[in-house]
Amino acid sequence: MQRKKPAKLVWTQAWRRLNKKGATDAVIKKRARRTNKVARAVVGLSLDDIRKRATQKSEVRSAQRDAALKEVKARKTANKSKSGKKSVQGGGQVNKVPKNVKRAQKGASQRRFGDCRANKSKSGKKSVQGGGQVNKVPKNVKRAQKGASQR
Repeated sequence: MQRKKPAKLVWTQAWRRLNKKGATDAVIKKRARRTNKVARAVVGLSLDDIRKRATQKSEVRSAQRDAALKEVKARKTANKSKSGKKSVQGGGQVNKVPKNVKRAQKGASQRRFGDCRANKSKSGKKSVQGGGQVNKVPKNVKRAQKGASQR
């Protein structure tokens, strides 16, 4: 007869531990700590400046934004009036080439189809200038010629 697992028997300590029975008053739930937000200074602003801006009213902020926009527009119109006179004398617009179109490189067609194919045979070795094939001498003939020169 096989034994039963103690965790499956209701009256055992193992079962009580698994199913969290008993000892409820001894274990009190731990309190989770809340993370505290910390304000830090940014490169352009000190901590005091950041706090001032946060406490500012929205009307003041919108008034500042409007004033800055007016200043930028005034600057643009001043620049247009100055540059407008120069552009009228200069003439028409310059044609811009789109970035995705590649320019034709000098001699690109020669590199693709020209000399590189003519100088190489199918085996990849350069052929001798003069149009003829390289004369290959069989190995046994080479050996015979070497032996004759040594005698």
